[in-house]
Amino acid sequence: MTPDEERRAREELRRLLAAADGLTLAELRELDDEDLYSNLLMCVDGADSLNESQRLFYAVAAFEVDVCNGGMPLFFINHKDEQIRETRAAFEALGQTELVALLDMAISRVRFHGHLREKRDRYGDFLDASKLGELSEEGRHLALSSRPHLIAFVRAHLADFASSG
Repeated sequence: MTPDEERRAREELRRLLAAADGLTLAELRELDDEDLYSNLLMCVDGADSLNESQRLFYAVAAFEVDVCNGGMPLFFINHKDEQIRETRAAFEALGQTELVALLDMAISRVRFHGHLREKRDRYGDFLDASKLGELSEEGRHLALSSRPHLIAFVRAHLADFASSG
C-alpha cells in the first residue's frame, strides 16, 4: 500500500467512524445486514460502557474478527479470562452450541494451573499455538456461519444499539 493509499484508507475509516457514531433507530433499521454489522462493530469496539446487548454483540464479533485474522491463538492472546467467559456465554445465549463446544475445547487446551493464562510476558511467552491451531479453521467457519444469528439478535434488540439523537 502506497502512502497515498494509506492516507485515503485512514480518511475513509475516520469517515465511517463518524457516520457510524450515534445512528438513530430509524437509521439502523435502514441498514442491510452487512452494513449494520460493520457500523455496530465500529461503534462498540472500545466503547467504555456497553449495555448487555452491546456486550453480547462485541463478544461474538471480537471472536469472529480475531479467529478470522489470526486463528484461535489470537483470540486467546487478545482477551482475558472474563472476556473469554463472556464470549462463551454470548454463544450460549445465541444458541450456538457448536461454538460453545469449540470454545470449551480450546479453553481446556490452554489451562495453566487451573486458570486461563491472563498475561503473557513481553518476551513472547505466548500460549502454544500448536495446541489451538487445528481448531482455528473450524473456529473461522463456525464464527462466520453464526453471523446470521448475531444479526437476528441485533435486529431483535435494535433499540439497545441506537442513539437517542
